[in-house]
Amino acid sequence: MSSTYNTGAVTTVQSLTASATGGSGYVAIVNQASTPSTPAGGIRLYAVSDQVTWVQPSGFVSTLNTSALSANRSWAFPDAAGNVVIDSASQTLTNKTITDTTNNVAADSLKTATGVVTVSAATAPSTGQALVATGATTATWQSVATSISGWNISNSLSTGLNDNSTITAGSWNTRALNTITSTTGATGVALAANQITISVAGTYYIDGSAPGYNVSMHKARLQNITDATTAIVGTSELASGTLTSRSLISGFLTISTSKTFSLQWWYDINDTETYASGLAVGASGANEIYAVINILKIA
Repeated sequence: MSSTYNTGAVTTVQSLTASATGGSGYVAIVNQASTPSTPAGGIRLYAVSDQVTWVQPSGFVSTLNTSALSANRSWAFPDAAGNVVIDSASQTLTNKTITDTTNNVAADSLKTATGVVTVSAATAPSTGQALVATGATTATWQSVATSISGWNISNSLSTGLNDNSTITAGSWNTRALNTITSTTGATGVALAANQITISVAGTYYIDGSAPGYNVSMHKARLQNITDATTAIVGTSELASGTLTSRSLISGFLTISTSKTFSLQWWYDINDTETYASGLAVGASGANEIYAVINILKIA
C-alpha cells in the first residue's frame, strides 16, 4: 500500500476511491489549528480536535461532535424528509408516539378536538386536587369535594305552637323559616329573616314543602327574590275540613352568582286563620315542624 500526502499545493481530482480492504482503505483528515478560508462554493472538510468539521460559503462552520461517545455507536436515518430534533431548540413535533415508561413529558397545555387548553398558568396543585376547566382554553387545579354539602331549613317551633307565618288568603305569602342545619364543612347557604341566600355558584337539588290546614286549594313555590322570578313551582294540593296536606317543591337550580330565595305559599280560603299554615300536634318532647326546605349541592 502507498500513501499520498499533499504538503501545500491544491490538488484537484474528479473522484477519490480507497480501494484497499481490511481496514487499510480510508481517508485521513488531520486536525487544523485554524479554520480554512471560506470557499466560493461547496464546502471545505477538515478536522478540529478529532471532530469532523466543514466550512461553507456563508463562512459558517459546522462540527459533528462525537467526543462524548463511550462505545461504538450507529445512527439510522428514516426513509423520510424532515428536520433533525435538537434537545434545546424550540421545535414542533408531529406524528410522534412516546411509549417508553422512562420518558418524562412536561406539557404547558392540553390538546382538545377544537383547540388547546393552557394549564401552565395554573398554581401548582396540592394533595387531592383535580384539574378543572375554567373556560374553553384554560384550566386550574381545584379541590374536589370529598363529602356532600347539604342543608336542612325549617320552621321549628316548641311543642303545641301553631305555625307563625303571616298569611293572607288569595296572595303569595312568605312562609316562616327559623332553623338551619348542615353537613360538616358545608358553606355557602345562609338563613335570615325567612329568606335563604345561596352565595356559592353551582348546581343544587332542592326539595321542600309547606303545610296547609282547612284552606281548600293551596300551592307552594320557591321564589328568586334577587331576580324576581319563580325558581321552582310546587304541587297543587287540597286541604278541606279538618285535614292538613303539604304542597311539595322539587327541582334543580343552577346559579352563577349569589341569589336570595324565599319559600312562598298561596291558599284559597280558610275558616280558622290561626291554623291555616300549620296546626300543632302537641306531642310531648318533639318540636312542631312546618315549612321545610332541603338543599343539596351536586356540582
